[in-house]
Amino acid sequence: MLLRITPILLCLAGPTLAQGIDVAIVAAADSNTASCHFADPQAKLLGTGLFDSVDVINVYHTTPSLAQLQNYDAIICWTNVTPADYVAWGDVTADYVDAGGGVVVTVFANSTTTTERRLGGRWVTGGYEVIVSQGGNHSGPATLGAVHDATHPVMAGVTSFDGGTGGYRPLSTALTPGSTLIAEWSDGKVLVAEGASSRRIDLGLFPSSSNCFTGGWVASTDGARLMANALLHTAGTPVTAYCFCDGTGSASPCGNQGAAGNGCENSVSTAGANLTGFGQASASASSMTLFGTNLIPDEPGLYFQANNLVNGGLGSVWNDGLRCAGGGLIRLQLVFTDGSGNSATSIDLAVKGEVSAGDTRRYQMWYRDPVGSPCAAFSNTSNGIEITWGL
Repeated sequence: MLLRITPILLCLAGPTLAQGIDVAIVAAADSNTASCHFADPQAKLLGTGLFDSVDVINVYHTTPSLAQLQNYDAIICWTNVTPADYVAWGDVTADYVDAGGGVVVTVFANSTTTTERRLGGRWVTGGYEVIVSQGGNHSGPATLGAVHDATHPVMAGVTSFDGGTGGYRPLSTALTPGSTLIAEWSDGKVLVAEGASSRRIDLGLFPSSSNCFTGGWVASTDGARLMANALLHTAGTPVTAYCFCDGTGSASPCGNQGAAGNGCENSVSTAGANLTGFGQASASASSMTLFGTNLIPDEPGLYFQANNLVNGGLGSVWNDGLRCAGGGLIRLQLVFTDGSGNSATSIDLAVKGEVSAGDTRRYQMWYRDPVGSPCAAFSNTSNGIEITWGL
């Protein structure tokens, strides 16, 4: 028999790299809101340093109102027990998407065969699903498989994922019309998929890690980054990435072409540095985060903004990388990477970059590489990203 307790809201503040983004876990993970099935994903998301807060709303006990959900930039939803009202939960979550909220849905809410353990109501009838629900679950060891879009922001900094002994994932590989497969498990099951709207991402994983239970995804792999990236992507305006050293850009005379979609080879990564962005591209209320991965650990870098595409967006050789953005240059912020070679920095680009609604601007990152692979120029660049600013 499940123990009923008084519904509570858990709220923890993020660490020093918090980015002005507030998210919530809105799930029926357990009857007990203090369970590690809530606490572990909450801690993992906070540990990325990408959020100001990660709250918990236990829909086993209560269905939140639209006004309550609108306190958050994005939410992540799943089930492990039956919610209080799956129809009302689905209705209000659909309303939240319509109002501009971002929603990530994970196992078992997007896979269970038990009708009452998914989001119901208008969520289903209105076409908000990504992975076709009620297809059943598959389990057993599996890892990150084919990545169909390595440049997608949800895959930024994701190099490994191990589902552990449980490896819980959707049995069906069917997606709803207009949805796109981004990454698979090693057995071909859906790991990441995006809906017709960028406000919708489905993850084919159960959010609790091996730190919570033995069947969880392996905590030393990139499950937290996957969940965080998915939330950030659904929360704000997606960016357009361009200018890669993969044969689609200008090749350096040193031959430093990295993997598709990941900038120019550096001394720690043949894939090179990847730049993406998350947040609200609003000229009146910007809360953008520039996020660089595959950088040199504990080294300086500089984000900059420019007006124009260099060489039609193909770039031109510059040190060990490519100059992809030029004209009207504004230096945005000097940063230092962390020990893993990541840099997540919140910048009020609308103010710092002096942009207005309707402007299109290009962004790039220069960074130090003391080893200087392969040209020994000792500095390199990421790919470029393009953002068109709204009101």
